[in-house]
Amino acid sequence: MTRRERLLEQYEDAFFALMMEDVMVREGARLESWNRRLLEDPAAAVPESLDRRCLQAIARFASAGKRRTALRRAGKVLRGAAVAAAIAATLFTTAFAVSEEFREAAVNLVRTVTGTYTQLDIQRPAGGGQPEARYFPNLEVGWTPAGFSYSRGEFGQYAEFENEEGQTFRVSVYSGNDYVDMDTWNADRSDNISIGGWEGFYVVKDGKTDLLVQAMNLYLSIRVQGSVGVPLETVEKIMENIRPLHGGPNGTGYFEDVELRWLPEGYVYAEGAYDWYAKFKSPSGGWLWIYLYDGDGSVRVDTSDARRVEEITINGNQGLRVSRDGSTQIVVTDLANNLYIDVSASSSLSVNTLNKVVENIAVLSRQDTP
Repeated sequence: MTRRERLLEQYEDAFFALMMEDVMVREGARLESWNRRLLEDPAAAVPESLDRRCLQAIARFASAGKRRTALRRAGKVLRGAAVAAAIAATLFTTAFAVSEEFREAAVNLVRTVTGTYTQLDIQRPAGGGQPEARYFPNLEVGWTPAGFSYSRGEFGQYAEFENEEGQTFRVSVYSGNDYVDMDTWNADRSDNISIGGWEGFYVVKDGKTDLLVQAMNLYLSIRVQGSVGVPLETVEKIMENIRPLHGGPNGTGYFEDVELRWLPEGYVYAEGAYDWYAKFKSPSGGWLWIYLYDGDGSVRVDTSDARRVEEITINGNQGLRVSRDGSTQIVVTDLANNLYIDVSASSSLSVNTLNKVVENIAVLSRQDTP
């Protein structure tokens, strides 16, 4: 780097810092005025969770040292865009002040663009979200025999039920990678079994029943063990009524709180990992991937080999559509639900068809939940 280039960089850093100082002074005065008005209006009280998140954000980013570090990391070409984004981010104050609904769901989308990728970051206040399940994060025990009630367990791993006679049954869940040992030595009965589309194996020994299935679409193994007095038929019925939470037509079992309400004709499930991704294939070799990412992180969209990159809005959610040779990718940011939706498909699916897939990905509200 030449001396002139170093001086230019120092000048840009100083100019940017001074401009931001001016912005902060102006916005500070304006916000203080709004704050005085809000303090006099009881109906405009800011939710405690959002107030706490704002204070944390100020503490993280107010230091000059961090501001200079952020400046050095930003690309020189994007300085103008960064200034515009920083100013625009403060312009939601009016809506924030007058709308309780906006304050409750206040969110911010930060977009970083380089020559090889675009990174999307959802920033939102803490709190909210779906209510927790009772025994497992992604499964519902839909039926228990009369007289049985929950006795003990560990959330996400197992739940045990017992009746007044001391008879018990246990439902356990294992990762698809876990090895599960079943005692088949001198078993009274044992055989393969198919329940609810899941393949498995059962063992009856010394009056006890052990039933294990491989839920491939959930990337899980599910096990029901019945004590003496809980027959195989009862254990089978318990297993039949274990189902993914919040499922629906076409989307059953792929994601916890998201329903796929439409898929292209001929596309069938091929593989996936529950609540992360699902892959579908067509008889002609076409493919469709659907990924979900938590909004607390970032999503980086590779644009290095893109033929075309477009900013789009689908169902009110902003995002990108990246067209490449042989494939198309759409990434949208569902700010209201703190979620990234990433859908990619082979070129055998048109852009309009891919748009329709994204349009029919529905985040289930509390009213939609069975």
